[in-house]
Amino acid sequence: MVALIDNVKSLSEAQVALYMFQILKGVEEMHNRNYVHGDLKMENVLLAGQKTILQPYLMIADFDQAFDVTKVKGGKIVGKSGSPTYMSPQVIREEPYAMDADMWAVGVIAYALLYRYKPFADDNETLAGNVS
Repeated sequence: MVALIDNVKSLSEAQVALYMFQILKGVEEMHNRNYVHGDLKMENVLLAGQKTILQPYLMIADFDQAFDVTKVKGGKIVGKSGSPTYMSPQVIREEPYAMDADMWAVGVIAYALLYRYKPFADDNETLAGNVS
């Protein structure tokens, strides 16, 4: 997905809505199967095919940090996982998290698509203070 959006100067709200719809459908499917991705970010949303620039087919990839909520105590895990700029406050504070952390990351992706930059600095120390 990064290569797709790098090739255009800006994205319209309609394009962002189309991309986000597909991302949210993928996340919904994962969550319906009781899986948390744990590392959602633009780099893990891949272009699987494309009719036109306005009609890409997106898929979510890189399930290395994914977990099944039915197989962990209380349905949540504790610990830092994922990429810092996409981490939810719970993850940064090392509090229990599950699907809510994925939804935070989806929000960061939406923001980055709309504004062409991420909402928080990449520096880990600054980021932790801004998010939590």
